[in-house]
Amino acid sequence: MSPDILATSLLASAPPIGWAPDIDTAQVTIVRPVPWARAIDDIGFHPEAWGERVFRVRAIGGDQWLIRRSGAPELALWVPQGLAPPRGGAFGLYLHAHQSLAGRCHAAERFRRAIGLGRPLRARPFADARRHAIMLYLFDARLSGASLRDSAEILLGSAPSDWRTSSVRSDLRRLAETADRLAAGGYRNLLR
Repeated sequence: MSPDILATSLLASAPPIGWAPDIDTAQVTIVRPVPWARAIDDIGFHPEAWGERVFRVRAIGGDQWLIRRSGAPELALWVPQGLAPPRGGAFGLYLHAHQSLAGRCHAAERFRRAIGLGRPLRARPFADARRHAIMLYLFDARLSGASLRDSAEILLGSAPSDWRTSSVRSDLRRLAETADRLAAGGYRNLLR
């Protein structure tokens, strides 16, 4: 058998790589509980009951569970091989202690709320959508040569009579400066 055919057959038989701890901080690692852990309520390891659509992907070193729920963010779980909790039994969450620990704690809290502990978890709409839309408008208007006062008249219907001392002017100036910073590369911070 040629080396190319052998490599292709080995790759085809290997399960896909579904997760790497240093890449996806939103994924929660589920393991058997430690002997000294105390149980919280009657919550057992039942991934099929945690969402409408559940996908289990076998991967090298364990299983990845993707749980999709209507009106809420997708849950991504990693269950390492050999550390899987028994079906219906107690389980623990493992947090990888490195630079992404804060993101992992946030993912654990989201998971906790998604399975019924704490207030319900819902996908919230982009909270600053209106503010960002105004900033985009101000940025585009300034690029086309419109003054801040002209923009205020369009956004508010009319500019305040005391334009020079108005708080509206200060607010719009601040939004325009923020829009300039975002357009100069600060938008990347929104993606985190």
